[in-house]
Amino acid sequence: MAPPTTEIGKTWARILAAAQRVSRKWQEIREHNHDAPWDDFSFYKGNARWANGAAAQLAAMDPGRFPSALAACDEARAFARSRRGDPDYDEPTAALSELLSAIDQIAAALAAPSPAERLGLTEKRISLDELGARMRPIIDDIVASGAIYRVEEPIPPGTFLPSGMTPDSSTMSFVLGPAAICGQVCGLVDAEYGWPAFMTLDEAKSPMDLAPGYRHHPFILPCPLGPELAKKQGEIVVSIMLAEYEDILARMLARAVPPQK
Repeated sequence: MAPPTTEIGKTWARILAAAQRVSRKWQEIREHNHDAPWDDFSFYKGNARWANGAAAQLAAMDPGRFPSALAACDEARAFARSRRGDPDYDEPTAALSELLSAIDQIAAALAAPSPAERLGLTEKRISLDELGARMRPIIDDIVASGAIYRVEEPIPPGTFLPSGMTPDSSTMSFVLGPAAICGQVCGLVDAEYGWPAFMTLDEAKSPMDLAPGYRHHPFILPCPLGPELAKKQGEIVVSIMLAEYEDILARMLARAVPPQK
């Protein structure tokens, strides 16, 4: 099954959540109207049975076979339209319409430009292994082009990570970017927030050495220029948590100020 940290996995999780909401709604309607006249009960029962079965069948599918998140939405739509209701009850027109509408909303959100795209930033997604294999080229690319690298890695339960690193039990996510963007972590919450930890790239022995932690944000110097000279030349790369990066983008959008290179 596709890891929940991928765009496909996250999209499929939203589709499953929507299917479960529709199912719960119609189960409750059916239960609260068990003594309704047959025409009404048949309508409630038909929608409830269809929604319950649809949610279960979607949950059993493997989203890893979809080439993209939009393809996952297309597959979910096709499945919903093709699934027949119980012939003993009314056609599940209402539940089907609600599920299709929810999938359409999920697909529309995928098609909308991301905050980074709206700000003209280039985002690249990599795994922790990719970062470890290409630390120098990745840091050089950030310095040269201003690209943002989102490091996302599924993490087995019980794995030790720096405090504050993981927003949930299954995902490690952090962001590497130029100081002009990610350096805004300093002062993000209050005047003391930020806690820069200057280091040269040569000091990093593993990709986790570049990861942020509780009161710890690596300010990475590609070469030992010294912090002030590196800052003057725009050659500092900053590592921050994903939530901090998202807060920075939200503030930049609110100010409608394009990033300075």
